[in-house]
Amino acid sequence: MARAQTTFLISGLLAMGLSVAQALSLEGTVSAVSPANVRVGLFLLGPNGKPALEVVSGPLKEGKFTLTLPETALEERLLEQLTPDAVTWSGVVGSIKVAGTPKFAELRLYTYVDANASAKREPGEVLLETAAQLGRSSLILVYLDGPGKVSADKGFEVSFKAGWNALSIEAGRTVKGTVLERVTKLELKPL
Repeated sequence: MARAQTTFLISGLLAMGLSVAQALSLEGTVSAVSPANVRVGLFLLGPNGKPALEVVSGPLKEGKFTLTLPETALEERLLEQLTPDAVTWSGVVGSIKVAGTPKFAELRLYTYVDANASAKREPGEVLLETAAQLGRSSLILVYLDGPGKVSADKGFEVSFKAGWNALSIEAGRTVKGTVLERVTKLELKPL
């Protein structure tokens, strides 16, 4: 009986245009000394490159944070077509090619002081942008509604799955991209 109910629930979600995304976990530290009530938030970027929607946030405790992205998919209205012009990731240069036709959204990590302790960002609470680093690599977070592949000069080539993707980019003579299932030891540096 439970299997039939689960199948019905999943079918119902798909029929409503909702889908399930695999959860992604981020763990790390913030390198600057912070005041009390600081939160780390993951924000969807709007068409202008500015934060538009807080997807998830968590408190900064003793300089450490943990975020788990939701298993629900982003609404289609929040996504744009993944094209070569939309790829503005540090180190990914030259002739950029996109295989597949996924729509995507880019997300970025910010910190803010939760002045009223509401556990979410309120108007007037200033966002501070951070650089997300994994050792010598930078971290890019994207959501895709279907699989896709991006390639560029200097040997960069990465395949994305549908859902949340954490992309580590290490740039040097070559550019290495790796999609991670879990992100640990992430360091956020205020810009």
